[in-house]
Amino acid sequence: MGDLDEVIGSIVVGCEKCGTVVSEALAAFMARVIVENDPVQFAPDAELGAEDVCVLVESAISRLCERDAPAIETIKMQVGFDSTYASLEEELGRARRSREDEKNELIRQILLAKPKSANDFETLTALYRQIFAYLLKISRGSPALEVPPERRPWSTTGKKRDEGPAEREIAAALESVFPRIGLKSFVQLSSDEKRHQLEELGRIVTGIRLFNKESGKGGAGIERADEIAIRRLADLRKILEEQTREQEDLAMRYQETLVYCHLRQPEGATRAEISRWQQELANRRQYCAYLASLAEDAAASGQRVAARREKLVSELEDLKDLVGGKASVPKDQVYPKFDAIASCWKDVDLELRTIEARTLALDELNTYRESYVPTLPATHPVYRAALVDARAKLGATSTSLSKEEKSNVDDEADMAEAVARLDDDAALAVADHLVEAAGDEQEDAPVRLGVETTPEFMQLPLEYQGFCGWTIANRHGLLLPGKPALGVVRYKGACYVFAHEVAVRAFVRSPRDVVRGVVKTASENPELVHLLRLQYPGTSVAKVLAARAGSRGGAVSSSLDAPPAFVDAATETPLHFVEKHIDRSYEWNEWALRRRALRVAHLLSSCATTSMQTDKSHFRRDNHTQVYLPKIAGTQTRRATGTNPPLKFQYLHGLRGKPRPSKYVGGGGGGAAAAAAAAAAEAPTHHNTPCVVTLTYEQN
Repeated sequence: MGDLDEVIGSIVVGCEKCGTVVSEALAAFMARVIVENDPVQFAPDAELGAEDVCVLVESAISRLCERDAPAIETIKMQVGFDSTYASLEEELGRARRSREDEKNELIRQILLAKPKSANDFETLTALYRQIFAYLLKISRGSPALEVPPERRPWSTTGKKRDEGPAEREIAAALESVFPRIGLKSFVQLSSDEKRHQLEELGRIVTGIRLFNKESGKGGAGIERADEIAIRRLADLRKILEEQTREQEDLAMRYQETLVYCHLRQPEGATRAEISRWQQELANRRQYCAYLASLAEDAAASGQRVAARREKLVSELEDLKDLVGGKASVPKDQVYPKFDAIASCWKDVDLELRTIEARTLALDELNTYRESYVPTLPATHPVYRAALVDARAKLGATSTSLSKEEKSNVDDEADMAEAVARLDDDAALAVADHLVEAAGDEQEDAPVRLGVETTPEFMQLPLEYQGFCGWTIANRHGLLLPGKPALGVVRYKGACYVFAHEVAVRAFVRSPRDVVRGVVKTASENPELVHLLRLQYPGTSVAKVLAARAGSRGGAVSSSLDAPPAFVDAATETPLHFVEKHIDRSYEWNEWALRRRALRVAHLLSSCATTSMQTDKSHFRRDNHTQVYLPKIAGTQTRRATGTNPPLKFQYLHGLRGKPRPSKYVGGGGGGAAAAAAAAAAEAPTHHNTPCVVTLTYEQN
C-alpha cells in the first residue's frame, strides 16, 4: 500500500463501515494532521512503510468516526464548506464556458453557410433558420446550476416551458430587425463582421423582448432577472442576519463562561468541560466566519445587482418616453437602447447564478449547524454564575459609563487579574511602555499603530482573523476577539490586535513567544489552523483541496503532499556579453552561389503560383491572368497600284469692282493663272457682279 490514493480510499472505506461518510479531501486532511502531529512515528523526509500506513489509516478512521466531537465536526465543516464552495465556483465557470461554447458553435455554423449565388434559395433559408435558432438560444438566459432538485432552495416548476409564444415573438423581432432580404448583403461580409453583427442582433432582439414584457405586450419565456435577483438576495441576507445574530449570542455565552472560569476557577467546571466548551466555541466561531463570508459575498452581489438594475430601469423608462404611442421610431434611436437593456439584463442574469451558488453554499453550511450536542445551555449553573458575577461588577462601576464601556473596563481588569495569577507573567504588570510609531523604529520591532497616526487604520488586514493571539497561546486556544480601539501592533509586516492592554504589552515585550505559542496551540488543535488562516504549520484545508484537485497518485511520504522544501540555486552568467555579427546567408563557395542562382531562376521561370481561399479572403481575392499581347503583322506584295483623281480649283472673280478689259498674250509660261486670266477676259461683261470660276485638271 504505497499509493496515496489507496491510503485515502482505505480511510474512506473504513469510515463507511463504521457508519460515517467522509470525503476524500477530509480523509487526506486528517491523514496529514496525524502525520505532522507525530514526527516520531512518521519520520520526516522518509516514505511510510506498510506498518506505518496501517497505523495511519487506523488513527484517521478512529478520529473521523468520533461521535459528538466538536473539534472533528469543525474540521468536517471546514472541508465540507470549502470543497462545496470551490465546486460551486467551478460549476459556475463550467456553465458559463458551456454556454459560450454553444453560442460559438451556432455562430460557427452560421459562418460556414455559404450560398452558391444570390439566388440560392435553399441555402439562404437554412441560414435564416440557423440565425433564428441562435436568437432562441441566447434569449433564454444562462442555465441554472446542475444540482439535484432536493438541494435547490429556490422554487422550480416541473412543467415544460411552452416555446411557441417565444418563438413567434423572436421570429417577428428578427423579421423586423433583420429581414430576409438582408441575407444577400450579410453573406458578403467577413467572418469578424458577421460575428459582430450576430452578437449585436442577439442583444437587440433580447432588448425588444424585455421591452415588450415591460409594456405587457409580450416577453413570453423571458424573466426579469433583476427582480428575481433582488428577491432571492433579500431572502438570503435575511437568513444570514438571523443566523449570525443567533450564533454570535451563542458565542458570547461561551466567551463569558470561559473568561469567568479562567478568572474564578469555579468548582462546577472541570478541565474536561472547559476544554469541551473551548472546542464548541471554536466551532461556533468558524460557523460565524463562514456566515460573515457569505454575507460579504451577498453584499457585493447586491451592489452589482442594484447598479445594473438602476441602469436597466433607466433605459426602459427612456425607451418608453421615446416610443410613446408612435407607430414607428427611427432605428438609430431605439436600437442602442435595446442593446443597453439586453447588456444589463445579461449581467444581472449571470449575477443571479452567483446568488444561487451562495444559497447552495449556505444550505451546505446548515448541515453543520447542529452537528453536535451543546453542553452549555442557558440554564447551566456556571453560566448563571458568570452572569451574576458580571452584574455585580456592573453595579460596582461608576454609573457615568455606558454599559458597553463598563464591560470593556471590566474585561480589561479581569484579564489583567488573570495574567497576574500566572507565575511566568507576574512581571508584565510593570512592563515598559509600548513603542509608538515613529520614524526611528528598529527593524522587526513591534510598532503600535493608532487611528490618528495611520490613515488606512480601518483597512488594515488583521492576523488570526482579528482574534487575540495572546489568549490563544496562553489560554489553550481560547478565541477572544481583539479590540482595535487599543491599537494595532505591526510586527514583520503583519498586524495584530489584542483583547486587553496586558496582552498588548506582553506581545511587545516578546512577540516571537506569542507567535510560537499560537503555532503550537494550532498544531495541537488542527481545527484552529484554518480558522485563524495560519500559513504554518503546513496543515491547511485549502492546500489539501488544491492537492487533491491537482494531483492523483504518487508515493506516500511523511509530508503527505506537504509544501516542497525551498533550496538556494545560483546561475553564472558572463559579465559582458560579446556581440557577434554573423551573416547566416553568407556563402564563399562560387559553385554554391551558382546553384543558388539557378534555383532562383528556376523558381522565376517554371514554377506556378497557387492560391487558397480562406475565411478572411472569401469574396475578396484578387485574380490575375497572364495572356499574350496581340501581334502587329504586315504583308509585302510585288505590285503597287494607285489612283489619279482630277484636281479642282475655284477662284472668285469681280471682287474689285468693274472688270477692266485685258488681253492675254501667250508666252512660254502657262498654267492655271494664265488660263484663269483668259477665261476672265472671255467672260461676259454685261454683268457687273462678282462670280466664281471653277477649273478642273486631269492628270495623266
